[in-house]
Amino acid sequence: MKETSSDQQLADVTILFVEDDANDIILLSRALSKGDLPAMIQFVQNPSELREYLLGSGKFSDRTLYPVPKIIMTNYRLGDGSATDVIRWVRCSEQFKNIPVVIFSSFVPPREVDALLGAGARAYLEKPINFSGFCSIFQDAIKLASN
Repeated sequence: MKETSSDQQLADVTILFVEDDANDIILLSRALSKGDLPAMIQFVQNPSELREYLLGSGKFSDRTLYPVPKIIMTNYRLGDGSATDVIRWVRCSEQFKNIPVVIFSSFVPPREVDALLGAGARAYLEKPINFSGFCSIFQDAIKLASN
């Protein structure tokens, strides 16, 4: 099958997950490998690693292995920070302020969702409870990154 220009654009999509739960990282990795999705998925565990990744410093200095993401998906609560920390840092960074940030969490109180969206999050996606739901999250993320 011939790759179209649209397929190539999707293949260039890098999704960066800020996730500190090892079980969710395993599920997301499995969903990626089973889903045959045209995207590269990267993981960092906290806002500090996110900053290192985006700035291309330390272990993330090779942009071939760690390209600038088209979308950032972050858990709401992180052991070393929160989604609010991620949003604020990305939105204040001239270089990265246009990267969509999506909150990806099992539950966020409605008032907090409104505050996160007001702070600059693009969307809130609830973490699915099953494997097929994790696969569909990638499709949603790729669509958001492509817009």
